[in-house]
Amino acid sequence: MKFPVNGAFFFAIIAIYWYYFEFCRYQDLPQFMGGYVDPRFKLVGETFRKNVNNGLEVGGAIAVYYEGELVVDMWGGYIDREVLIPWKNDTLGLVYSCSKGIGVILLGIFAEKGYIDFQERVSHYWPEFAQNGKESITIEMLINHQAGLHYLEEPLEMELFITDFDQFASKLALQKPHWTPGTQFGYHCFTFGMYVDVLLRKADPLKRPLEQIYREELFKPYDLDIFQGTPYSEQYRTVSVLTEKYWWEVVDSFFDIVPYIASRILFAPHICKASTALLGGYMFGYAGFGGQVAYGEMTNRISIAHITNHLNPIISLNDERWSSIITAIYDSLEKIKKH
Repeated sequence: MKFPVNGAFFFAIIAIYWYYFEFCRYQDLPQFMGGYVDPRFKLVGETFRKNVNNGLEVGGAIAVYYEGELVVDMWGGYIDREVLIPWKNDTLGLVYSCSKGIGVILLGIFAEKGYIDFQERVSHYWPEFAQNGKESITIEMLINHQAGLHYLEEPLEMELFITDFDQFASKLALQKPHWTPGTQFGYHCFTFGMYVDVLLRKADPLKRPLEQIYREELFKPYDLDIFQGTPYSEQYRTVSVLTEKYWWEVVDSFFDIVPYIASRILFAPHICKASTALLGGYMFGYAGFGGQVAYGEMTNRISIAHITNHLNPIISLNDERWSSIITAIYDSLEKIKKH
């Protein structure tokens, strides 16, 4: 009975040793930094620079909008330390679950155009969805992680989404809710994107492929350097994170996008709806695996994003890189208010 405990302790020691080996062996590398900082947010720039210089931020970028103005736009470190490729202003990175926010923004655009209604049942747009206890699930329940569809009981081949979308949607529609929809909350980590993406295609009056919907409705109109499926021609500027030298192998990544998303994409009614949290508060957004964060905070009219290629298994909002940046941002806001 002692072996599992001792074994777990042994592997914990190995993991800690490996982390510090990885952390320390790059300490003497020259550091690269670029970008712009509004003088009012000087402390944010200094904090980010410190994180890069001390190796805490191996490679990453931050962006801050204040009252609609880009006040911090910085990047630093390496996209790949093995071959010494520095992070640049056009580097593309993975944001993991922050991509959920992109899907919801697109749903908001659909709502503005009258393609969907958040209060409407999902099955109104996707009739096959109305089975096995899902008949009453609304779009609002789905995007608020209240649908009870946070995992699938039957295997689903992800390649079907590309090779046979109708079969993919049919198999996804078979899942039974794990609780009465609308009565509980459970983070739909891996299934959220599946259901939202199928819903977008079903609700689209033009019946476009998903990549085309994202490009035509969101990326192109707002001049966003984002890809829903990065083409080979852009691979040269993507970050390196999924290698054996990092902490563990990560399951298939879902979206490759640029470090930040332009603000003020939706009109006021939809922003207000999105920012009214079910459990209180006036902020919206997502944290992604490994240290990625993107959110908007309405009280101070500020939006913030952080992206990194050095994946930290600590929950993103408790990540030292992020916590130091967020402290510097709100300290700067306090000084602005006093003046």
